Amino acid sequence: MELYSLSAHQKLGSLNTWTYNDVMQTFGNYVEAISVANERLYLANISSCIDVFDVHTLKFITRIGNRNWEHGNTQLFHTHAMAIVDDYIIVRMKDGLQVTLQSDVSAEKYQNINYYSRGSLDGFDVNNGFYSHQMAVDTTGLVFLADYGQYGNRKIHVIDTTLIQKGSNITMTTSQTLPLEFNPRGIALYKNLMYISAADGSIRCYDREKKKFFLTFKSVPGYTFKGGQKLLVYNNRLWVTDVSTREIVGVDIFRNVIEEYE
Repeated sequence: MELYSLSAHQKLGSLNTWTYNDVMQTFGNYVEAISVANERLYLANISSCIDVFDVHTLKFITRIGNRNWEHGNTQLFHTHAMAIVDDYIIVRMKDGLQVTLQSDVSAEKYQNINYYSRGSLDGFDVNNGFYSHQMAVDTTGLVFLADYGQYGNRKIHVIDTTLIQKGSNITMTTSQTLPLEFNPRGIALYKNLMYISAADGSIRCYDREKKKFFLTFKSVPGYTFKGGQKLLVYNNRLWVTDVSTREIVGVDIFRNVIEEYE
């Protein structure tokens, strides 16, 4: 994992290895999602686990899941997207949603943290192709999931955390879920706007109040997107990770032009 300063526009360092019980550890596979909550850094790994670190020191704390992809009480079945709202750590697994409580996460429970809630599989495609997914949280606590849908269930799922209950086969999505005519890869929210990166290389802009798409672009002055994936809005700027060019591109939201890129 690479650490960057958006204010200083420079790389700060990397997190590649750490020790647990005096044994050197690595991610072993790629990190799909990053969240920070309660002074902890949560890194969701495609290898069916979430590694947890101190956000300041990067000291390893514990692991959710055991890197064995199954549906056991303490396991994750791949981890493609993640969001944290209050006590809920919400993960899009290979075939649906799973929730773990932050309050259950401790060093003593390393690889032995029970899930709190598992979602209904209705409306979710199995992600056999390991396609990119992403979650974004709005100011009301709703979670928006860009769900690739390799078998046709292409949509933006809207997850209401008030629907989360302890148990399995829980319906967490709402009628606000938005069907799509394209495969989404990433998502970011800005006020009433929703930015979605599509599998065709474009960025789509959706007005949540007017409930319609109003802009599609594959390039801006200074840059043409090749493989935009994960998105982030920070300080009125849309950041796009372009996996094809291995660049992080910053687009000024108001003028729709490139301010800088790494």
